Amino acid sequence: MERRKTIQSSKVTNIIVVLIMLVLTFNIIYKSYDIYFPDSLKGITTEIFKGTTDYFSEQILMKSVPLLSYTFNNQASLEKKEQLRGYETSYFKTFFSAYIPLIDYVLKEDSPTYHTVAELYPNIELWLQEDEGEKDMDFAELEEDVSYSDQPIDQQLPQSYIYTLDQLQDFNFLINNFYTVDNTIRMAENDFNVKKWLGKDMTVDLKSDEPKVLIYHAHSQEAFVDSRKGVVDDTVVGLGALLKEILEEEYGVNVIHHTGVYDVIDGRLDRSRAYALATEPVSKILAENPSIEVVIDLHRDGVPEHVRLVTEIDGKPTAKIMFFNGISRTLVNGKMVDNAYFPNPYVNDNMALSLQMQLKAAELFPGFTRKIYIKGYRYNMHLSPKALLIEVGAQNNTVKEARNAMPPLAQVIYEVFLGK
Repeated sequence: MERRKTIQSSKVTNIIVVLIMLVLTFNIIYKSYDIYFPDSLKGITTEIFKGTTDYFSEQILMKSVPLLSYTFNNQASLEKKEQLRGYETSYFKTFFSAYIPLIDYVLKEDSPTYHTVAELYPNIELWLQEDEGEKDMDFAELEEDVSYSDQPIDQQLPQSYIYTLDQLQDFNFLINNFYTVDNTIRMAENDFNVKKWLGKDMTVDLKSDEPKVLIYHAHSQEAFVDSRKGVVDDTVVGLGALLKEILEEEYGVNVIHHTGVYDVIDGRLDRSRAYALATEPVSKILAENPSIEVVIDLHRDGVPEHVRLVTEIDGKPTAKIMFFNGISRTLVNGKMVDNAYFPNPYVNDNMALSLQMQLKAAELFPGFTRKIYIKGYRYNMHLSPKALLIEVGAQNNTVKEARNAMPPLAQVIYEVFLGK
């Protein structure tokens, strides 16, 4: 019995000794780490440990309570916005904005999926420039079109639109029915001088023997779901050729169709500088042909695959169109300010023209147009008071649907500039 007690006592003593040795060993390791390793490395290892434990804790919680994932994801998004708001009001913002003007565009870009960078500024070397790129809008902004996507065409046809001046001067009515404002900018009620826009004279002497309309394509490679590879007629350039043909043959309008390619660099598709590269050649055409008053940049849009931008006109499936405005303004410290790097003296003219086009389209072909899209950059709309950027359908429209949109578009263009 006495021997058993001695053995048990010895085991306890051994355990205590081992524990003491472990504590001393860890203490020695910790002290050595504290003495010999730099603070930067210690900070990194601490962050790695903290990040790892946070990640596994979060994953365990989300697996146990699935709805928590929405909370975590939303919180992360809010934290990013808070960080940007902090930057907007900080001294760092003032410093960096002074020396790196385009940093504001980079920090405000929410998603790499839809490509919004900056356009040409004459005093920046071309090789340093970034272009406004593709102007496709966020998927969330397409809700007005999604409602049609699962309906047969004959059920999508709206009744003819008739609007009163009171309706058009109502800010909420405008936003709900006429405009989609990109989430990188803000528009207030006083930004929409509808009465002035409707009263602005946009007439053009379309019967002149001299060129009156220029059609070009900043993104000449934009094509459709069934476009044949290498066939120009199946792209937006083919649409431009057809629009020119209709305007000339049916309406007697003298049109120049410029087919320059600005979105292919070194044999590869590259839209990063398309607007910048197009500016000089288009400006040269305008200088050589001072009679030109109307400048049309013809595009096709990009949308989620489930969205179908199609209606029916004269019994034909027809791609919907969208007028697009770049207002040359940006959001700084929570306020909209003019973009000094890319000014556009014709913003009000451009806005007036797109609204008049929208109303004429609603009168002649209800359901043909989507809401006018407004974004903060310029998109070469400074080249003319009567500049139009028009999106015809999207990547999942057929070539036939897109081509079917040209006759009604030509009629809308003709009647607006005729002053009907």
